[in-house]
Amino acid sequence: MKVSTRHALHPATHALRAGFTLLEMMVVIGIIGLLAAFLVPNIMDAMGQASVTSEKANMRELYTWLQMYKNSNNQSWPTGTGQKFILQLWKDGTVERSDKNAKRFFSAGENSTEYLATLGMDPNEMSVLEYLTDWDSIQPGHINYAAFDPQGDPTLRRKLNNAPSTVTIVANATFAHRNSIVYMTADGEVHELNIQNLLDEGVLTQEDIDAGYVPVGQGSPILELQTVTND
Repeated sequence: MKVSTRHALHPATHALRAGFTLLEMMVVIGIIGLLAAFLVPNIMDAMGQASVTSEKANMRELYTWLQMYKNSNNQSWPTGTGQKFILQLWKDGTVERSDKNAKRFFSAGENSTEYLATLGMDPNEMSVLEYLTDWDSIQPGHINYAAFDPQGDPTLRRKLNNAPSTVTIVANATFAHRNSIVYMTADGEVHELNIQNLLDEGVLTQEDIDAGYVPVGQGSPILELQTVTND
């Protein structure tokens, strides 16, 4: 009886065809590596840009509240300085004291829960609503936004109305975003500073980034951030 050899393969040959050869595995691993090298940075950049987009929306909401405050106070800007410039909206009842509104006073890139955790606080023991209740407890770094401080210069306050596009009123006080520092001027426009560009220009140092806090205030090497403080 003649036996067909079509399906009667040698066991060793069958084993080779059942799996990958070493060369095939190396090719697959190489392709995966190339895809990862290309996709991961792009995914991270996309996530970073989404964070910046949320930040801009949050700052614009703060600007809407500032306009509400002005409409109720004869077109005057808040008298508080630094963090209290925007927190005065909360203190004076310009906005409803809700948990949702309380979270608006924290950067979208490093939300209130994350930020309070860096301060050693347990969000399960104190909500952000409770955290913002005591006006007298506000210390430097209380929130992760820097806000307008005229530093005793009355001309800066006048510029809020006379040259609003030249005066920054809110900015990131921490490196909350992968690639950018976000800030808003008194005309309500929101802007980005590219971190890598600042490093390349020598305006920003890696030590600044490692410290975690954006250099703001009168002595800031970043011109746009000299009119805001986190104090």
